[in-house]
Amino acid sequence: MVARFPNGLQRFEQMAVLPRGPLRRWLSGAALVLVCVALSFAGYLMGLRQAGFDRAELAALEARSRSLGQEAEELQKRLVEERLEGEVNEQARVDLQAKINDQRGEILVLQEKVALYEALLSSDSESAR
Repeated sequence: MVARFPNGLQRFEQMAVLPRGPLRRWLSGAALVLVCVALSFAGYLMGLRQAGFDRAELAALEARSRSLGQEAEELQKRLVEERLEGEVNEQARVDLQAKINDQRGEILVLQEKVALYEALLSSDSESAR
């Protein structure tokens, strides 16, 4: 059998697979490793560059979080004060209503006494005539 090659015809029996030299294989591997390291380092540098923006945003968010936390604490204190004031007002309303009821009872007793005294006085005036 004959195969055609650019440098002429050769027989298959004369062809042989020659292994590449180990030096060339090591150089190819080293070049690949260097390319990977260079790309990784470039990615790391891009991350550092982007991290600067992230740090500024993080600092702003932390400051906002602190101010919102203080505002929440103030609002909780205010809520507790309002609830306490509401409870005090409710207790005062209940006490006032009880006093009003007591006063109404006393007024009724006094009105009955006044009616009794008026009846006595009017009967004494009629008997004196």
